[in-house]
Amino acid sequence: MCRNCTIAILGGLDRSRGQEELERDFDARPATARKRLMVGTIALLTTCAYFAAQWGLLGIAIYLGIVFLLIR
Repeated sequence: MCRNCTIAILGGLDRSRGQEELERDFDARPATARKRLMVGTIALLTTCAYFAAQWGLLGIAIYLGIVFLLIR
């Protein structure tokens, strides 16, 4: 699940590359680099959600909207 989430976020940031190409590049990395990238992505999402929650329901709605647009 973390792997798919990380690839989806990276794909949203770099729309010039396809999903299969991102998966190949991600799988070509050493296991420690993949783990660091996954942990960093999930930690960044969690931290952003925490700060968005400080503004209540509006902040969470904006956060979720941004995440959905990024993954789309």
